[in-house]
Amino acid sequence: MRKPFGLFVLLIVLSLSLGACGPKPFEIGSLLVCPKNYDPATSVCTEKKSANEKVDSEHQELPAAKLGVDEVGVYRVNTEMYGIYERVGYHPTPSDYVRVYSRQQIHVVSDIDPNACGGSYNDFNCVKALSNVTLKGYQKFGASYALDVSMDFSSQQNLRLLYEVGGAAQLMVKFNDRSRDTLRDSTDIDPQKYISGEIKKPDVARIWLSKLESSDYMTSWQYFRLFKFEDLAVRYFEPEKNDSASSSQVLEDQEFQDFLRRRDLFCAQYEPGTSLRAECDRTFVCSQTDNVCYFGGAIIPIDQLPTATPTVTP
Repeated sequence: MRKPFGLFVLLIVLSLSLGACGPKPFEIGSLLVCPKNYDPATSVCTEKKSANEKVDSEHQELPAAKLGVDEVGVYRVNTEMYGIYERVGYHPTPSDYVRVYSRQQIHVVSDIDPNACGGSYNDFNCVKALSNVTLKGYQKFGASYALDVSMDFSSQQNLRLLYEVGGAAQLMVKFNDRSRDTLRDSTDIDPQKYISGEIKKPDVARIWLSKLESSDYMTSWQYFRLFKFEDLAVRYFEPEKNDSASSSQVLEDQEFQDFLRRRDLFCAQYEPGTSLRAECDRTFVCSQTDNVCYFGGAIIPIDQLPTATPTVTP
C-alpha cells in the first residue's frame, strides 16, 4: 500500500529539522589520532574514522591540516626532508605542523589610508605609508607603493626555510621590515631631479625594484631566495613635512603644494626663460624643520618669502 505523498514530504522535513538540532556532522579527515608526544620528523598519525572512535591514553586528537584553493602546505617528512601538500582539503599532518602559503602573487600595498588595501593594517599585505625615505643630500621624502611578489617552492632548501619561518604571515612581516628598510635608503635618488620633473614615479619604481632585487642588504638576507619580485609601482613620493611627523602628516599633499607655491613666488623675481630662473626652479628648496629656504647659497626665512607675485614693469 502506497503512503500518501504528503506524509512522505512531512517525514523528510521532520528528519531535516531534527538533524539540524543535533551535533555537527563529523568531517572525515578533520581529526587525527597522534602520539601524545608528537614529533613531526618521526610520528605517524591516523585519520579518525568516526566521532565515536575512542582514543587511548597514549594518543591524542589533533586537527588535521586543511588547505584551500591555491594554498600549499609545507611539512617536515623527516630530519632532512621536507614536502608540500597541494590538494584542497584535509591532509594527514596536524595543522600546527604544516606551514601554509599561497601559490598566488602577494600584493603588498603601502598607503596612508588602510582602506586602500582592505580596511586595516595587518603587516602582511596592507602596511602603513613609508616615512623617512632618505634621498641624496639627506632630504627626507614620504612615500607609498604597491609591490607584487610570489614564493619559490622549487628546492629542498627553500622548503626548509619556509617550514622553519613558520608560515606566510610570519615570513611577510620579516619581508616587509627588510624591504621597507631597503627603500628608505634611497641616497642614489636626487630629490631635485624629481621635484623638477626630470625623473618621475615610474623611474623611482625602477630604481626601487632594482634595489630590492640586487642590493647587498636584500641578497644577504637568509629568506631572500624565497621571493620572486614581479612588479612595483610608486603611489606617492613627495618631500616630508618634517622628520618627526607621523605618516598621516608626512604624506599630506598640502605641504608639497605649499612648497611649490613658495618656489614659484620666490623664483618669479627672475625673468622666465633665463638660466637664473631655470636654476631657481631646479634648486630652490625649503626645510620645514629649520623654517628656512635655500637658493644660490642664500638662506631665506620662510616668513620673509614673498606672498604675492611681484609686479614686473614693462
